[in-house]
Amino acid sequence: MIERDDVEQDDPGRDSAQWDAGAELAFLDAVRRERLVITRARFAGGDPTVVGPARKVAAKLLAADREAAMVKVGDAHVNPSEDRADLALQIAIPAISRWQFDRARLSLAEVTTFARSPVRLQRASAARAVLGVARAVVRVAPGGSPRGVDRSADSLIRRLDRLSDGERDHHRDEVARLVAHWVGSASDDATWRAWALLRGRLALPELGGEAAMSWAIRVWDRRPEPEAAVDPALAALIDDARATFAPLAGINP
Repeated sequence: MIERDDVEQDDPGRDSAQWDAGAELAFLDAVRRERLVITRARFAGGDPTVVGPARKVAAKLLAADREAAMVKVGDAHVNPSEDRADLALQIAIPAISRWQFDRARLSLAEVTTFARSPVRLQRASAARAVLGVARAVVRVAPGGSPRGVDRSADSLIRRLDRLSDGERDHHRDEVARLVAHWVGSASDDATWRAWALLRGRLALPELGGEAAMSWAIRVWDRRPEPEAAVDPALAALIDDARATFAPLAGINP
């Protein structure tokens, strides 16, 4: 049973007003040093055991860490899970640039769960906006409609008042860059082929080799003419792929 003294009744939930950046950094630095002590002991072949506080206090601290609840340390409030939120954000951002949408989405969900830092939460919001645009420009054929995803993302990023002007401009530029390449690929064959190859690569783990082959054939059929020298082995692979699909489409390869 949770007693009244265990949880501050006037705690404002997810409100970050009590979050103290300086105290948070000092606390997480202390955690880092203690983890280093444990790591060194393990490296030396030991099986370190930490002597903790009384059972009830230890249980409170572990519960706070697992539930991302604030902990009062002296006069300051700190979030014991903030370093996990930071790690999740560091995983999410490069995942977007590598088109790893599911990994980025899950990592950003972790940031939302664990973070209390207003800046970090807004950075996660900006990254989620860019992720939405990246998914749209990959999944929607060039020339189609992204359903205003780009405008919504730009509008959201403009409102992230905890981020610097330069950081907001960076995310807005990234949104504009993705959309510009996507729009250009509708009329430029070389850019369209790059988009189609990416679409095929992303389809491979989700839909299998047949889906990737279908995109490869489309890229091949849209190659420029007159064609430069082509590796005969590559041409043979495309012919084999086309022959695989021909019976399904009821045509002669």
